[in-house]
Amino acid sequence: MPDAASTPPAQNIGRAPRPEPAPPRDRLARLVVVGSFLTIFLLVAALLGISQIGRPDAAQMAERTFTTILPVLAGWVGSVLAFYFSAANFERTSNTLDQAIRQAAQGPGTGVTVSEKMIPASSIRKLFDFGKELPPEKISLDVLRKRFDGTDSGPPITRMVFVERGVFRYVMHVATLNAFLVKSGKSAEELTLADLLADSEMLRQISKLVVFVPVTATLAEAKAALDGVPGAQDIVVTGTGNASGPILGWITNVDLITALAPS
Repeated sequence: MPDAASTPPAQNIGRAPRPEPAPPRDRLARLVVVGSFLTIFLLVAALLGISQIGRPDAAQMAERTFTTILPVLAGWVGSVLAFYFSAANFERTSNTLDQAIRQAAQGPGTGVTVSEKMIPASSIRKLFDFGKELPPEKISLDVLRKRFDGTDSGPPITRMVFVERGVFRYVMHVATLNAFLVKSGKSAEELTLADLLADSEMLRQISKLVVFVPVTATLAEAKAALDGVPGAQDIVVTGTGNASGPILGWITNVDLITALAPS
């Protein structure tokens, strides 16, 4: 004798599953379209009835009525259809974009370690070492400006890394330097690096908008870390990912995107 607990209720046997209700958007579209056609049908029937009465102005009344009512109904139907199909197209586009992002995230570059793509600390151009140069209060911003634009020596750069005893301190973008000069209203010759560091917003930009990853991290992990800090554009590689450890390498957001891009 079968177990009563395992026997399905008699009222459910042979019944088809209930269909899921249509989304509100679909119901609204159907209601407006069907209602518009019914309105047109009733309007035509009413005008035909008036014309049967024999009124001399029946033709003019019908023309004015159609001229007034039909554009309104057409606007309703057009708006609903435009909303319905544009929303559907947006959903398809969003799904396609999500799929492309997932494929890119699973690309061949994501398993590569940062050590394979980073710029080694010894190869960072125009690296600024506080242990070998003047202290901030004696460094004119004009000196940094010349390093950026290449008038001191070598080609111009857009970012400058600062270290002290091999440990990362700052990464300054040329846009940050220019923004500070505009904000201060003074020339680069009149200001020092200490003046820039005294500005809390400038200090935040050059010291906080950076992420640290261990040398064993993959490019995918580095990208996740970079995405976790809004506004960050630079990745510093240390032995364990600790900010106090010696800098081993550096990856910019541009280099990271290039490394992750499919070949």
